[in-house]
Amino acid sequence: MTKLKTLSKALLGATAMTALMAGAAHAQTPAGTNVVNTFTLDYSVGTTAQPTISNVPTGGTPFVVDRLIDVLVTNGGTVNVTPGQNDAVQTFTITNESNSDQRYVLSIELPPATDPGFLTTGAGTQVFFIDANGNGALDAGEELDGTSSNITPQVDLGDTITVSVARNIPNQGAGETGAVDGEVSTIHVLAQTIELAVDPADPTSVNTIVTITPDSGNNTNTEVQTIFGDEAGVFTGDTGIGGTDDTPDGSHSAAGTFTVAAANLTAEKTVGTFAQDATGCDTITLGDATGSNPLALPLRDTSEIFYIPGACVQYEILVTNTGSQPASSVRIEDTLPVTLDLVSIDAVGFTGGDFTAATQAIPLPADCEAAGGNPCVIEFENGTVPAGTEANPSLAAIVIRAVIAGPPAAPTP
Repeated sequence: MTKLKTLSKALLGATAMTALMAGAAHAQTPAGTNVVNTFTLDYSVGTTAQPTISNVPTGGTPFVVDRLIDVLVTNGGTVNVTPGQNDAVQTFTITNESNSDQRYVLSIELPPATDPGFLTTGAGTQVFFIDANGNGALDAGEELDGTSSNITPQVDLGDTITVSVARNIPNQGAGETGAVDGEVSTIHVLAQTIELAVDPADPTSVNTIVTITPDSGNNTNTEVQTIFGDEAGVFTGDTGIGGTDDTPDGSHSAAGTFTVAAANLTAEKTVGTFAQDATGCDTITLGDATGSNPLALPLRDTSEIFYIPGACVQYEILVTNTGSQPASSVRIEDTLPVTLDLVSIDAVGFTGGDFTAATQAIPLPADCEAAGGNPCVIEFENGTVPAGTEANPSLAAIVIRAVIAGPPAAPTP
């Protein structure tokens, strides 16, 4: 029976030191290699040579190289994600530092429900896959063999494979059920060493995890023993050299971090009177930017102007972005009732989009040229609101001017 042991930190260090002192820069000797050493001893008594003493006739002094189980899991770093993103990808490398070919079963650990991050236990789904075409995305047929068991292909001694995790990100929102800009959440991926399949063509034929059993005696020269030499990881219960109990367990784990990078938009619409009649209603001219009016929007008349037939009213749709990412493909639709005749419209603060400050003479929709009994639908498309911060938000606005239908009339005192 194969004995299973753990290799202490001190012993590993001594072994490494011995190799360095000997100048050995060789690849790992495979487990099970039979190493045979021979010697001869010649001597004389007086001038008479005596028979040679040697272990060659008995086959030398042999020992069998034991199996050192050591695996290293590393992560590619922080990945920025957006709320609602499907199949956000974290990449991990698994290096077989053992002296035998191995396979690994992978597990994922999400933050506990008390974690302030947006990925909590049981939230969403995740899939392990190997990115065969290198496009950084999960494609059909790339999932690991046996999706439920997440078993890797065989990793030869000294080789490294790259395994990715595709994870759905919650939609935007505060708390455990949503993702907000700047929020961070971490996943842990564990690789446990398993025995090779009896039938290489059938990865599920043997999935036995290499486990530690008590050592029943001293080291033997004729039996391959299994020794653990892995370091401690971040996964719950992943012990190893350098950990609290300094006990290798034939597995290793690493952490991958998702950081939400998103736009954070708010919008509000206000209305006020611009003029008692239509004078100047058709020309939207930006003013000077001030602390209270950073977009330099044209000011509405604050004197006693009433919402009466013939008066020019000014709507403003103000969009604010305090997120670290720009908001792209912005589309704003505004419907004026039949009691308003659209006169002019403009956009300011957006990057791109259908309207710019230099293009005020736009063709009006047919329903907006005059009060024809149909509501006027205004659309602004393909605009971008640049990124901002809470302290310095990015602002953009749509300015709409319309005249209240009917002949102008003097206000009643």
